[in-house]
Amino acid sequence: MKYDKDHGSMVVDEMLKMKGGNSKRGSKIPAMKYNTFNLEEEIQNVWQTKDDLDAITERMYDDPGGPMTEDEIGNVLIGLSELHETRCKKLWKVFETMINEKKI
Repeated sequence: MKYDKDHGSMVVDEMLKMKGGNSKRGSKIPAMKYNTFNLEEEIQNVWQTKDDLDAITERMYDDPGGPMTEDEIGNVLIGLSELHETRCKKLWKVFETMINEKKI
C-alpha cells in the first residue's frame, strides 16, 4: 500500500488488518514460524556480503567511468556495512526463534 501523509494511520491500520492483526496501535503482528530451511537461507544471505565486497572491489579498480572518489567509496562501504548488519540481525532473529521453539 502507498503511504498517504494525510491518512497515514488509516493506511497502517489497513495493512495490519491485511496481516491478520488488529488495527489498534501497538499491537503486534504474530511471530513468524521458522524451520531449518529458513535458517539455511539466512546464513546464505549473510555470505552474500562477500560477493558484495567483490563487486565493490571490481568497481573500484575496473570501472570504465574511472576510479571511484573517496566519498563514493566511503558511501558504498557504509551502505554495505548497514546491509550486512541487517542481514545478521535477521539471521539472529530466525536462530533465536528456532531456539525458543526448540526446533534446534
